[in-house]
Amino acid sequence: MPYFHATERHYFARISGFLLIVLFNLIFLGAWDQQPVAIAVTPVEPSWSWQHPLPQGNNIYGLSCVNGSYPAGNCYAVGESGLIMSNSGESWRLLAVSPTGKTLHSVACTVAICFAVGQDGVIVSGTGSKWSLVPNLPGTNTLNAIACPADNRCYAVGDAKTILTWDGSSWAQVSLPALPVSPTKIVPSHHTGTPDLYGITCLNVNSCYVSGFEVILSFQGATWDTVAQFDELALFNINCPAAGECWAVGGSGSIWHFDGIGWQEFQAGVDPTGTLYNLYCFSATSCYAVGTNGRLVSFDGNNWQSATSAISERTLHGLVCSNSKCLAAGERGALVYFDGTNWTSLTASQSDKNLHAIACPNPITCFAAGDNGTLMAYDGYDWNLLISTTGVTLTSLACPTVNRCFAVGENGTILSYSGQGWKIYPTSPTFDSLHAVSCANTRACFAVGENGTIVKYDGTGWSKVNSLASSSLEGISCPASNRCFVVGQGGLILAYDGQNWTQVGSPASSWLYGIDCPTISNCFAVGGSNVVLNYNGNAWSSSSLPANSYPVSISCPAVTRCFVAGQGQDINLISYIDGIWSISNSGTSNQLDAINCPGIYACYAAGQSATILARINSTTVTSAEDSGPGTLRDALANAAETQIILFKLSSDTNNTIKLSSKLSNLSNGVIFNAKCHNGPSITLQGAGSSGIVLNGNNIINGLRIKGFSGPQISASNGNSQLSCLAVEK
Repeated sequence: MPYFHATERHYFARISGFLLIVLFNLIFLGAWDQQPVAIAVTPVEPSWSWQHPLPQGNNIYGLSCVNGSYPAGNCYAVGESGLIMSNSGESWRLLAVSPTGKTLHSVACTVAICFAVGQDGVIVSGTGSKWSLVPNLPGTNTLNAIACPADNRCYAVGDAKTILTWDGSSWAQVSLPALPVSPTKIVPSHHTGTPDLYGITCLNVNSCYVSGFEVILSFQGATWDTVAQFDELALFNINCPAAGECWAVGGSGSIWHFDGIGWQEFQAGVDPTGTLYNLYCFSATSCYAVGTNGRLVSFDGNNWQSATSAISERTLHGLVCSNSKCLAAGERGALVYFDGTNWTSLTASQSDKNLHAIACPNPITCFAAGDNGTLMAYDGYDWNLLISTTGVTLTSLACPTVNRCFAVGENGTILSYSGQGWKIYPTSPTFDSLHAVSCANTRACFAVGENGTIVKYDGTGWSKVNSLASSSLEGISCPASNRCFVVGQGGLILAYDGQNWTQVGSPASSWLYGIDCPTISNCFAVGGSNVVLNYNGNAWSSSSLPANSYPVSISCPAVTRCFVAGQGQDINLISYIDGIWSISNSGTSNQLDAINCPGIYACYAAGQSATILARINSTTVTSAEDSGPGTLRDALANAAETQIILFKLSSDTNNTIKLSSKLSNLSNGVIFNAKCHNGPSITLQGAGSSGIVLNGNNIINGLRIKGFSGPQISASNGNSQLSCLAVEK
């Protein structure tokens, strides 16, 4: 959140008649009769959702569009961790809760229903936001592709030469004969098992072709026959724009063509590097294919040629085309659109670097850091890449306030932030890599690292502290300036009492990586062997987290609430609420290296490939009207404690909300967050009524308040934060 700097003060000073309010701890400013009271709304436990990249960062493997091409048509994308999302014009929305956590490889739609197939033979069906698992399936072999040539007929293919058919009511498995000698002798095959099948295309219900490992199958209404065999060649997809005209693509840039008589490799203009995973042909003389490293190739009737990639660092798997337009998708949520002339990226991504640290001084202000000195910032709306003054990996962040942060990393690197950008500390007291940093306040910080290194910040500079340990120190938490705990190699725990560091008894022998202390007498630590430790003010005790979670970071906004991030593929988020540890649905299998919770209902996690997830309660004001759905009054009436209220008015020109009567008092922790670019972006205009009343721990950002008869803004309780705020009587 952009708090005031000197230049911003000058900006507001030039506005005649405005009173600039810049308070970090509000005092009571006045009262009046019949104040509206805050309405008690029970907070809802939020779920985890993607914040970067957008719309999401899981691998996408399958695409399908009905009723036209993207963006006008209804399109679906499926992929890793049960991903299902659909478009509304140019916007994409994720299915809130997927019916499966299995990876989905392909999707196809009839007029009435869509099917997606994937890992372990899973099939889900649905449309829009309603999807469910298909029960009583005939097998568990992974399914790789699906085609639906009619409303009552679909075919799915997969591993071990699996073929399933849907007849409009149920799925059945096709019995296939043993692999015969190829009738079309292309390349001798030495494969004797049951090949995996990867792609399928159908001209109609009685004419389909399937590509796979060393094989191409054909179905012409009666049986599935092998029509071509290859040696050590995987063909990942196949497309037939007309009878007797087919193309198949695969490993090493392979492109094969069927002319109605036989299959031949097509070499003209083809780059043999990389793999092609999907293709689509509008006609015999117009085809497109996608593959590794964002590879895009097209066929003009004579040659295959490479096109300029809009997203060269990510492999593309899915492709759907219609009306001379195409949509491709792939790794880390990549979406690429072809408008008939050019390919453009639809993915909002600031970075692909792994993130190892995240710190949020409040629920709408965060920083993240990672590989190659990557630094990112969040303003409650967007994550943006920052200018970094280092190229080394950054491993930890601490932000005691919104205008004071520290980042540490390899080779003793220390960076500081004071509201005006990140700067490298010129004389670090160590060359040892630093793994973690924690600050009790802006003048009391410690960082720890390899070889037992501990360095201290006293408000003026960093200095090295004599350590009792020589082993690696991995995590630190300082709930007070005279109380810190450090964890590390071999279950090591160190304690600081304001004067000295001492080693304390530990019930763990495995490495401990993360620690957080919500109070001076209560701490939690996590580490290897899925261990979790708890300190009760006297001693440490041990228990276990779910297996294969590989916990590395923990954040506890309260004694009874903690959240753990881990590097497990199936389990990477765990919650502790009111004494119960449970697995959280993160919606991704990406490794998570860091987690920070600035509030009871506000948490952020970061990790692999710049993945950033959030667990927050937020609502968006979309209407400038005084009342009704989408208005500020409606949002405030339904706001629970810690609710974040954002502003995205439907009109780009009218950013003024005119209020005819008093608003309800803000509940404890409720946040108004409007964008701030050279001043407030939203105006609240009263009409003879009293202004905004804060109830404690509120944040008001990016608002201009005017026209109320009483105080424009006041507080019944303190400890609230105001920024980018202008007030006019």
